[in-house]
Formats: sequence, structure tokens, C-alpha cells
Amino acid sequence: MNDPTGDIAHHFALTGTVKTIYVNQRQHKGLASGELGIIVFDKRHHLVPVSIALQIQYADSRIPVIIAEQNTVNDGVPDDLIW
Repeated sequence: MNDPTGDIAHHFALTGTVKTIYVNQRQHKGLASGELGIIVFDKRHHLVPVSIALQIQYADSRIPVIIAEQNTVNDGVPDDLIW
């Protein structure tokens, strides 16, 4: 599901550090809206539907799962900068 040609930087926090994954416009919207999540497996970041991310989190809590919190306030801060 990752797009190797993605050119939009999506930032997220993982174990106290800010990480970046490059995504396309559709993936960026999916991450910001909570439709997609990021899992870290085999030292790589993978985009998966949030339902799959939640199943992985339930099955093995040692696998990092990142799902965007829904920001219902329009405060002018881009969704990918909210932790």
C-alpha cells in the first residue's frame, strides 16, 4: 500500500522521536482522517487500513501502531502535526 513515488511528507511520533513517511495525496488524506494507520514491522513503516492496524495492535502489542487522532477543531494546524 505504500507509494514509492509519494512526495508528501507525513510526520508522526514514535518512541519519543518524530518520524517521516512520504505518501501520495490519497494516502495523506487517509492518514489524516484516520482511515489509514502506520505499523512498524521489520524496521519499515507500512500503511494499512485502520481496521487492520487495530487487529495487529490487538494480536501483538509489541508492534508499533500509529493512528491519527481525530482533530475536530479547525485551528489552522495541519493534521499531520498534531500528536
